[in-house]
Amino acid sequence: KVATANGQQFSTRDLAPPPSGDPRGLVTFYLVIGWIVGAYLLAAVLGLLGGMAATSIRSAGSRLLTLAVYAVVSGIAGAAIVETGFGYAVGNFWPLAATGALLVFAVGAATAGIEALFGLVGTALAILAFVVAGNPSAGGAWPLDLVPSPWREVGPYLPNASGLTTVRQVLFFGGHGISQPVVVLVVYAVAGAALLFTTVRRGRPLVELLGR
Repeated sequence: KVATANGQQFSTRDLAPPPSGDPRGLVTFYLVIGWIVGAYLLAAVLGLLGGMAATSIRSAGSRLLTLAVYAVVSGIAGAAIVETGFGYAVGNFWPLAATGALLVFAVGAATAGIEALFGLVGTALAILAFVVAGNPSAGGAWPLDLVPSPWREVGPYLPNASGLTTVRQVLFFGGHGISQPVVVLVVYAVAGAALLFTTVRRGRPLVELLGR
């Protein structure tokens, strides 16, 4: 119960309290971070092994297929860890796994697209966006409304906050209110794939061609 200045009292009730083993709600935050780190690291490794810009439509498609397969496996593995391993997501396994798969593919494809444009500089830009700016803007245990500026304004447009919001809405509120964050993730996925394919003819990152 909370007392007001005029002596009135009112009580608050959690509609969806966090699990007893995770009272601060940090498990979902670190789950999202794990998904994102794996996604951009895989994209970076594929770029280093096969060239930052794909040399053919086939190689671009193969890279995206690899990212997609990894995204599905990562989504399922993450959901299994928090449900089977810790019991934080009981009864929401497949929706959570699907959220993880979309998040991982979105970050992986976006990283691949940025690297196709800027080469190794693109890897640094991806880390800047998805770690330096992304993690603070996601809010950790706090909802975006309580995150200080400028992170509060940036968060809704980055995969970190969008992924975290989707995960929490799926786990605790039956998937309500996920339209906007899901659209953000889809945009990252589509834009990244488009960048990867549109740089195929160049065969080299855009910044290298501009420097010639």
